[in-house]
Amino acid sequence: MERNNGVHYDNISGIWPLFMSNHFHYGYFSKKTYSLDNATDNLVLKLSSLHEINQNTKIIDVGCGIGQASIMLNSKYNCKICGISNSEVGINTAKNRVKESGLEKDMEFQFGDTEKNILPDGPFDIAWIMEVTHLIKNKEDAFKNISHKLNKNGVILMSDLCSTNKFTLKEIVKFKREIEVLHKVFGYTILKTKKVYKSMFQNMGYQVIRMDDISKEVFPTIEAWGKNALANREQIIALSNVEYFTYLLQSFDYLNFFFKNKYIGYFLLFSQKNE
Repeated sequence: MERNNGVHYDNISGIWPLFMSNHFHYGYFSKKTYSLDNATDNLVLKLSSLHEINQNTKIIDVGCGIGQASIMLNSKYNCKICGISNSEVGINTAKNRVKESGLEKDMEFQFGDTEKNILPDGPFDIAWIMEVTHLIKNKEDAFKNISHKLNKNGVILMSDLCSTNKFTLKEIVKFKREIEVLHKVFGYTILKTKKVYKSMFQNMGYQVIRMDDISKEVFPTIEAWGKNALANREQIIALSNVEYFTYLLQSFDYLNFFFKNKYIGYFLLFSQKNE
């Protein structure tokens, strides 16, 4: 059943750091990656490397979670960032993190909703969209709303899960239990193929400059989450309940299965407005 993902993120904002650590997203495990924190930082750096970012760059971080990616971008590039989320708890956590880091001057976080076009005034140079698109039902409308906030040379940097092959009706029925558990743990999700995303941007008048499949490098994240969850079992249960913890462990098994059997993957995208 479809649920309000903003409310979902309000509920899990205190739980997910216990197995995801500093970031609310997957990691990029290169040969020199030694920890989940290292890998999640790597993913931010990998996506940001696709386009030039400097002290004059204005970024809107769409679905900013608890703000860690924004903080990293500001720290590395000294850019200006406005992070938005439909989770009040996430926004408050991000604001506290920024205050603690002393980076308040060029960073702000506020409530935003791409589907309802509740977005800050632009123009922005870059829309940073990290692992939020799969949670958006009306993706094309959301992208158009975001695009309106970008300048004439606006860039979209995006990373997210995707379906590698469209699920057949038979498979949807077959994996009904697995899909429901994933929704309970990670929020209501609608995956699209890379081809569909590419078509969406091209129809909006964007040039898709890069679209990289990094499923292999992202896959080890699931094992790292599982180890952290087991190590922090009592704390997770105290903040939720035994049922949620059971679903959490099951979700890692299901993600592992879907990745290994190429039902889902992960990609990076660099797209820019055509003049």
